[in-house]
Amino acid sequence: MVSPIFARASKDIFRTFRERNQGLWLRQGQSIADPIDVQFNDAWVERDANGIQMSDPSPKATVQMSDVLAIDPTRDGRRNDVFLNERRDKITINSRVYDVESCKLDGYSWCELYLIGPADD
Repeated sequence: MVSPIFARASKDIFRTFRERNQGLWLRQGQSIADPIDVQFNDAWVERDANGIQMSDPSPKATVQMSDVLAIDPTRDGRRNDVFLNERRDKITINSRVYDVESCKLDGYSWCELYLIGPADD
């Protein structure tokens, strides 16, 4: 059984390392973006256990599922399709707009967003 002291650890860790400015999530069909807390890395690189680079640098953001569901509760049923790709959902971080390439849940109530951009709109 998990100790109650760790029950909020995921949220506390996330809030400690988030961006200073909130991101903005513009969902498909919406005209006004909703503020959402994000962790952001503009040149994230995937590496294997030996430190070998497995991908080119690309932007990546992480958001809390609790924040996503507070904004749009209907996105819960899709789990690994919480954010829509193909330029349907956009994330604005530090005044730069990114398209969502894909997303996946990481098992700690966080959702990792692989981004394309910044978009030229």
